[in-house]
Amino acid sequence: MILEALFFYIDFPSRDFPRYLSAMNYFSKYRCQTGVYVIPLLRAKLTPIDCRVIFAPTYSWLPPHKDPIEGYRQWRINITMLKAKEGGRFHIWKKGEARVVDKLFFCFDPASVKHDLSYIHKGHRCVISIGWRRKQNTVS
Repeated sequence: MILEALFFYIDFPSRDFPRYLSAMNYFSKYRCQTGVYVIPLLRAKLTPIDCRVIFAPTYSWLPPHKDPIEGYRQWRINITMLKAKEGGRFHIWKKGEARVVDKLFFCFDPASVKHDLSYIHKGHRCVISIGWRRKQNTVS
């Protein structure tokens, strides 16, 4: 059904896509209220794996942030399905400076590495993000 919604997007302007998903209760707006949509494809409580589509339409962005999960270490593999025509660059912050990650496929630790998405001036960005986590070893 999600793939059906994504293929629906091809035939309609971007302003209709979020409304279509909203009507089906498929997406949740990103917590920063920046216009980026997070569409869960797989959320399993028993397994440490999740999968989501991150859709960033024109005029959206994400500020620099980390995504920690208390008591867990996590990793994400992002697969870029659609790049924005202008803007929409994904940055990883290392040693106080932003480095553009312009790869089709990349892996990172969202809990320990600050990351952001620059303002999208033209076009859209669509990423499939596969994440997994494991409990951190606690020293007592």
